[in-house]
Amino acid sequence: MAAQPPPYPPRDYRRAQREQARAQSYYWRSLRRPSILGPLVVIVVGILALLVELGKLTAPAVWEWYLRWWPLLLIALGMISLGEWWLDRHSPYAGRRRYGGVLLLLFLLLLVALGERGFHRNGFPLWDGNNFFLHFSGDQHWSSYTTSRQLAAGSLIQIQAPRGDVTVVPSGDNQIHVEEEASVYAPDDDAARRALDALRPQLEVNGTSVTVRTASRDDGRANLSVGVPADAVVSVTSGRGAVVIEDLTTPVNVTSSRGNVSFLRLKADAHARMSHGDFSAQSVAKDVSVQGRVNNVTVSDLGGGASMEGSILGDLDVSHVASFVHLQTGHTEVTMASLPGDLSFGSGNLRIDGAAGPLTIATRAKDIRCTVVSGDVNIENKNGEIVLQVAGQPGATRIVNQNGAIELTLSPNARFNLQATAKNGDISSAFALPVNAAGSGHAVSGQIGGGGAMIELISDHGDIRIGSGEASAPSAGKKERDARRLRAPRGTQPVIQTQ
Repeated sequence: MAAQPPPYPPRDYRRAQREQARAQSYYWRSLRRPSILGPLVVIVVGILALLVELGKLTAPAVWEWYLRWWPLLLIALGMISLGEWWLDRHSPYAGRRRYGGVLLLLFLLLLVALGERGFHRNGFPLWDGNNFFLHFSGDQHWSSYTTSRQLAAGSLIQIQAPRGDVTVVPSGDNQIHVEEEASVYAPDDDAARRALDALRPQLEVNGTSVTVRTASRDDGRANLSVGVPADAVVSVTSGRGAVVIEDLTTPVNVTSSRGNVSFLRLKADAHARMSHGDFSAQSVAKDVSVQGRVNNVTVSDLGGGASMEGSILGDLDVSHVASFVHLQTGHTEVTMASLPGDLSFGSGNLRIDGAAGPLTIATRAKDIRCTVVSGDVNIENKNGEIVLQVAGQPGATRIVNQNGAIELTLSPNARFNLQATAKNGDISSAFALPVNAAGSGHAVSGQIGGGGAMIELISDHGDIRIGSGEASAPSAGKKERDARRLRAPRGTQPVIQTQ
């Protein structure tokens, strides 16, 4: 008689076995030490984010550093893992540590860094259709095209370029001249010809209203060079591409989503609204303004004023502005009557060499240095040093600093009334005024040279130094970068070329 198979264990017994195995797994897991990598990465990312918010670092600089040195993080990951293995080699409870979450975070940060570099160097990310993946769609093909049209006096010209660079210059006659250089990626010549025909610029004239428009295609771009009559008013709307406006005598307005904007040798007001890209304005006779999100700003030799409002992700350099200067970002506001010298603005500093007041500065987390300043001055700062050098007789001056020193230099022959208070610091003065103790700090007040404008200095945590010396003339300023001149090749017939 065959042996009977053993009976199956009761259902409750099998459930008890599973629960016992699960409890034992939890027990052994509770005895293992978790890896230090996760908390360490979170702390480092948090510190970098805090420094960016405080203005000590800029996001583009952080991403650029990470994009260059990210392999070092993998080396550090391996060294920390090796150290943890060494510490656990004799532990009976040591188990395998998992680093998948940390590696995924590093990979995602690498993708963000690649995109950030693409935004700031090319005007669009590396994975944009015109810059990366389309290389796998076929060969690149080009064509050039030219058209002209007679215009009425005082026409309003609107240029719409979704993808491609735009250059606008005077035409020298009463006509508009449009030159296009288009490029597409296509698998064969027939597909390329159809795509290039679709990109051909459309010129519409309705009385004094003129529109120049190119199509938006993911597989190509169209660069435009437009010559306009001297009395035409120009408005440009650009999607992805640089915009250069040169030598016009009428007001100019530019709206750019991604790309650099340059104004060169204009005779009227010029305004730009941007989302990404660099901005430059050189030798403009009237007012210049830029709004939005800008990478780097360079402005020089203006006959009018300069207004810059929004987010500046990189550096700002302004020099030789005949009228007002107004700068407003998320944490900083600067205004002055004129700027014979230079102004530079970065992630952690603000420098002004030669300014005519009234000068007003309100910021935080920046070192401020103002030399050869005349007129009234009002400066407020929270975390950083303030250095002010006054030219000639001082105007009404008020400087308030929450955390940082204040250094003021006046002419030896200056006449003024002084009220200085260092709530938690020392005061030193080159002028004959007694310094008195005030609580945990010091204070000084009095009249120099028979009195004059009121100077008020207040430092919550920091020393106050009042020096004597003659101000030097403002520097001539650094040479401005030459603007890029983007020209489409001339031609009268469409030509297809294949790479």
